[in-house]
Amino acid sequence: MLLSQSCYGDPLLPQYLERTLTEGPGDYDWPPRPGTYVGEQIPLWERVFAQIWHQGSIYPATYVAVPVWCEVVLGAPELNHSPLLELICLIEESRERHESELAPVVGQKIITAYNAALQRLLLILPDRIEQQENATTEGRVTAQQLLRLQAFALGKR
Repeated sequence: MLLSQSCYGDPLLPQYLERTLTEGPGDYDWPPRPGTYVGEQIPLWERVFAQIWHQGSIYPATYVAVPVWCEVVLGAPELNHSPLLELICLIEESRERHESELAPVVGQKIITAYNAALQRLLLILPDRIEQQENATTEGRVTAQQLLRLQAFALGKR
């Protein structure tokens, strides 16, 4: 199973993803001051991210997790999911470097589903980009990341 092929092989990754779909990704104000969260209090998105991306590397599990994140973002468009979208962009930057070695493991069907999930983000990215551009300097940096994600979703590498 692809979810077992993650950074640290956490057997709870499938549960984290299922819970993300039902409970949402958790607090985006991570990382808080040290000691604020322990164990089960760590946001689900952080638990998933630790398994699917590490120092520029992605894993077969990444191809299953990112479409779940896309579904979460699209399922609650009224929330500001920019932190999660920025992580998807970071993953996409890494995917460029790793896809040739992972494609045979993951398979074309999963890659096609992954790409389709990214393309569905095109429904909300223009509004998110506009919201961020009209914000602070940090918001403009986020807008740049979201523009990159939009390009990835359009198949531009």
